[in-house]
Formats: sequence, C-alpha cells, structure tokens
Amino acid sequence: MTRRAALAGLGLLVAAALLAPYAVMLLTALKPEAELRITPPRLLPLEWRPQNFWVVVRDPEFQSWLRVSLVVALTSTALVVLAAVPAAYHTARHRFAGRGAFLFLVLVTQMFAPTALVVGLYREFFVLGLINTLIRPILVLLTLPVTILTLGLFIFVINGLLFWAVGSYISGFHVDGFWAGVFGAIVYSLISWALSALIPKKT
Repeated sequence: MTRRAALAGLGLLVAAALLAPYAVMLLTALKPEAELRITPPRLLPLEWRPQNFWVVVRDPEFQSWLRVSLVVALTSTALVVLAAVPAAYHTARHRFAGRGAFLFLVLVTQMFAPTALVVGLYREFFVLGLINTLIRPILVLLTLPVTILTLGLFIFVINGLLFWAVGSYISGFHVDGFWAGVFGAIVYSLISWALSALIPKKT
C-alpha cells in the first residue's frame, strides 16, 4: 500500500511538472498587455482578462489560419486512416517475411517528434524551390522543341530529373531512381497546388 501511494504521488508530481508550462501559458493569456512586462513578474494576473480569447477568435487572420489548419489536419487524418486500416488489417491477419522488422520500423518512426520530420521536409522543399526558380526555367527553354513534340509530357521528365538531383544533393534524403523522382515531383506539385489554393494571398 505504501509503495502504491508513493508511485501515485510520483505520478502526480510528474504530471504537475508536465502541465506546469501550459498553466503558465494560460495564466499569461489571461493577463492584460500591460502586465506582461511588469517587474518582478507575477504568476497570477492582477486583472483577469478572459476576453483576450474572444479577441483572438474574432480576428479574421486567426480564423483563416484556423480554417486552413483544420482542412489540412482533417485531410491528412483521413488519408492516413484510409492507408493505415488495410495495412493494419493485413499485418494483423497474415504472417509474412519481415513482419517483425516492419512492425519495428513502424514503432521507431512513431517515436520521432513530428517536428523533426517536418524540418527535413521543409529543407527539401526549400532547396527544391530554389532549383525550380533558377534551373528549371533554363531547362524548359532549352528543351522547348522536345516538349512541344511530346505535347508537354517532357515537363514530367524535367521535374523528375530535378527532384532526383535534389535527392542526391541533400544528405539523408534519397530518391530511388528516375521514375521515383518523377512520382515525387508529381506529389510535390500536387501538395504545392493544394497549399497555394488553401492559404489566402495577402493583398
């Protein structure tokens, strides 16, 4: 009984330590702007301002960001569920060579923070954006006769070669051959088009 009480107390201490930053953020959000810079700082507000949340919610830019975030989150969740359910069913019902390694790989990838994965993708898109800006127009101009003869299909070849080149340029990012580069370039173009359509342009 004493051991169980000690473990419960330890769990409460760990939970309090993990929740403390969120409590500080909540209390800070409830302060008026003048109290954010007082010295020495106070944990509890002198004047409580719960209407700060209403001001943020009514902001048109916040509403736009929230709408885009919801669309991206719901769409990505639906795609993940759509792809994961058949894979999970097959993995649970059937035994196949490499099943243990596959499950271990899934477990390991879930242990990485999403931010660590997004940073790599951002770096990849950033470099690819530079390549599209500087090199792609030159290649399109030089190969214009071939592009016209192939009714524009040669553009996929150019995009695939550029994506393949970026994969060989960035350490830790590998594109397995030309056709993988073509497929990656198509996926990248679709993602770029979707984001440009969802995110409103500032005027």
